This record gives sequence, C-alpha cells and structure tokens, in this order.
Amino acid sequence: MKAAFPVSVVVPLFAVVLLGQSTDSEAPSETFHVRGTISGPLGGEVLPGAKINFQNVRETRTVIADGKGSYEVDLPLGLYTITAPYEYVIEGSPERVHELLVRPPFRVESPTRIVFNISMCAQRPGEPPSRPAMRGHIGGVTLVTLPSSEFQVYIRYPTRSSGDRVYIYDADQLFPLLVEYNLFTLRAEHVVYDSKSQTIEASGNVMVTNEFGETQHATSVGFKLSDGQAVPLR
Repeated sequence: MKAAFPVSVVVPLFAVVLLGQSTDSEAPSETFHVRGTISGPLGGEVLPGAKINFQNVRETRTVIADGKGSYEVDLPLGLYTITAPYEYVIEGSPERVHELLVRPPFRVESPTRIVFNISMCAQRPGEPPSRPAMRGHIGGVTLVTLPSSEFQVYIRYPTRSSGDRVYIYDADQLFPLLVEYNLFTLRAEHVVYDSKSQTIEASGNVMVTNEFGETQHATSVGFKLSDGQAVPLR
C-alpha cells in the first residue's frame, strides 16, 4: 500500500512536464503559394536569373527566376511587398543603370495559390531612370495611399495630366499603362483616377487580372477602390 504513494506523485509531475513542452512548441504557420513570370519593360522578353524579394514585417524571402523567367514560392500568410532589382543600359551610354521595381502591399489571409506576373518599368530611350518620386509629368510612377488603409494604388504611366481632384493617365504606342492595388492588376490605354471618390475609370484595350492569373478584356470598366478590394461600378 505504501509503495503506491510515490507512483501517484510521479505521474502528475510527468504530466506537468509534458504540458509545459506542448505549450512551448509552435504549430506550423499556414502558407500560400505564389508563382509567375518576370519580364522586361515591354513584356516580350523574360528575365532568367532575376531576383524577386517578398518582404513582410519579419523577413525577406528571395527567389530566383529560372531559365524561362518563371518563379514560385510558398510564404506564410500576411501582408507583403514585392521588390525586384534590375539593370539596363540607356541608349548611347556605356553605363548600366540600376533600378528597383516595387509592387505595393498586398495581403493573403487564407491558404491559396496566386499568380503575379511581374513586368519591369519601361524607359524611353535616352531618358534618365524613373524613381518613385515623380519625374515631372512625362512618364513615371504614382503611389497613392488611401485613407485608413494599409494598401496603396500603384499607377505606372507614360503621360499624365490633372484637373480638379482628377488625374488622367495615358499609354502610348511603346509603353503600357499599369494599375496595381492589393491583388488586383489592370492594364489599359486610358485611366482616370478620382481621388475624392477613390474610383478609377479605364478604357481602351482594358485587361483586368485577378490574383489567380485569370484575365478579362473589356472596352471600358470602372472600379471603386476600398479596403483592398476593387469593386466594379457597374
């Protein structure tokens, strides 16, 4: 009878040790899968060996495009930006120019598979490289931070004009017009962005791409941008 007493003491202590071990271990975080291709400014030539960086608040994950310009990676769920360094030669100059493409923040909240096909910024022959800070109104990049939002509207354009709270962007024969917002991508010949209503109206060979790489073509479309969503106006 007395021999049973120490056993009854040892068993709860062992259980306590196991309980402590289980609370210290962390369950594997859920992930999403992202793949795509990376191409040059005009979209025709792929860029094998290019580096694509996915950055969140904790770390930066770098993947290298293969010989066909394709990449893929599994990432923990969360908010990310994409950066991709590249270099090119300006016509008539022996110097190589170093640039950094930045895709604005996007968020993935559940395990899924998404597609981002990345196109580098275009430069007109003989012009200095573009920067996130504007180069006047002849070609450049606009980053618009929406009120009370973690997302930005990225607009890459050849030409721009402006009116009362309205900004007008146009493509030309050589260089495309690109709009990115969270997981939404749009290409068109003409875009009007209304900063007060936070809407965009696009026309001319419009191509809208969702996070799954699915594309839709239209003559003209309109979207309300809010809380990371591009909601059709009609």
